[in-house]
Amino acid sequence: INLNNTRVNIKKVQAIVLDWHGVLDQVSPKSLRFQLLKWILLSILNLRFQIAWQLLLLAFDKYSKNLEAYSCNRITPKVFWSHMQKQCGPKLSQQIQKRLMQIEINQDLIAFLKSLKNQYDLYILSDCGQDKAVIILDQLPALKFKQIVFSCDYRCSKRDGKLFQKFLQLNQIQAQECLFLDDSATNIKVAQGYGFQTHHFLGSCTDIQEIKNKLSI
Repeated sequence: INLNNTRVNIKKVQAIVLDWHGVLDQVSPKSLRFQLLKWILLSILNLRFQIAWQLLLLAFDKYSKNLEAYSCNRITPKVFWSHMQKQCGPKLSQQIQKRLMQIEINQDLIAFLKSLKNQYDLYILSDCGQDKAVIILDQLPALKFKQIVFSCDYRCSKRDGKLFQKFLQLNQIQAQECLFLDDSATNIKVAQGYGFQTHHFLGSCTDIQEIKNKLSI
């Protein structure tokens, strides 16, 4: 599957739909993967295999049922972080939580979106726990988002496809009219299945130019 498809005439794009973690915000479990892998190695060297396994699940979040449940508000943030504390110990779990609750806005992407001067409707569509959602809403970049859709508000995720369905229902928009940006290959493939035009956002210096090409600007 082409993760950056151009199956539909790009001139039909009416909306840009953005993931938060790893796109608008540079902080995500994926972005912390290198640090998590270092902690995994140290845990293995110290024969702390249960901790290593929990960190592995977090580093490759599509394998973590608890992370999915947390993002979909099927378990509360308190329950999720208590579980992490039991599995990884208080010091390490607090380090992970503190980092994931931080926000590092992708200023280059924000500047590009501002340069579009309201030519496209902007949306946020993100798998996100309740605790991080509160922080995001308090620190939104100065852009006019038509709607913000978090998984914790609808108890479903992009990965299972139901959050895409909910987004389309809420906004009465055609998937083919949307350019969807996400750093997760899994989410990109699911979005393509619903007919979204997509860009697999890798946080590289070529991302914005590739998006411009898709918007024919």
